Amino acid sequence: CDPEEPPQCLHQLLQNSSTLGEAWGTYVRVDMYASKRGPIFGEFSSTPAKGEYFSEYADDYFGRLWEKECPNEL
Repeated sequence: CDPEEPPQCLHQLLQNSSTLGEAWGTYVRVDMYASKRGPIFGEFSSTPAKGEYFSEYADDYFGRLWEKECPNEL
């Protein structure tokens, strides 16, 4: 399979994703799609894979972080 050329709106895709990530202030997965009219926003999520499939270390780390930063959300 030959690699495709980057989309013409690649710079806009990266800029828009970076802007959303900075506004969020922490990790955020941003789904953007290239179209003939430019970038299209899909969705964003602060928990990749719905929070599943973390290693034991990551699960413990994020659990302690959640308890510290969001104690009223448990």
